[in-house]
Amino acid sequence: PLEAIRHGFGFVSGDRRGKGILADLSIFDNVMAARRIRDSRKIVRGKEEAECITLVSALKLKAGSIRDLPRSLSGGNQQKLLVARWLGLPLRVVVFEEPTRGVDIGTKREIYALIREMAAAGSIILWWSTENAELIELCDRIHAFDTEGKPAGELSQTTFTEDGIAELTGMAA
Repeated sequence: PLEAIRHGFGFVSGDRRGKGILADLSIFDNVMAARRIRDSRKIVRGKEEAECITLVSALKLKAGSIRDLPRSLSGGNQQKLLVARWLGLPLRVVVFEEPTRGVDIGTKREIYALIREMAAAGSIILWWSTENAELIELCDRIHAFDTEGKPAGELSQTTFTEDGIAELTGMAA
């Protein structure tokens, strides 16, 4: 993780409970995790709290306190917490693995907006999703893989359709 972060790579898992959230650490520590790894620091500095509050506010994350544990948050707010970890960092590439799985439509829209901000700031976004409509709405290009994980083709914005994705992947639209 240290080398990945120092080289500008971030990762947001769709499996927030298994691979994303640091369950025994506070919301504050979860948000600041990538920065602490990047800077090789473990001690909380005074400016971290202000930075965390700014990030939590920008995400409209609904939490009682940044000192609460992530389990006190809804699934959508837990997912926004994972995105918050990477906001404002100088990232070259961010991989999103099913970043909106299990969240309501309003939260999906908020996450989409945050990811668009990251792209506008110059980050390359790799979006892994099984939701074809989401891919069509958000992507510039779609690289499809078949049911065995082998590359099956690429679609550009002019050829995006759910049927086209289904044809390449072998999965129903």
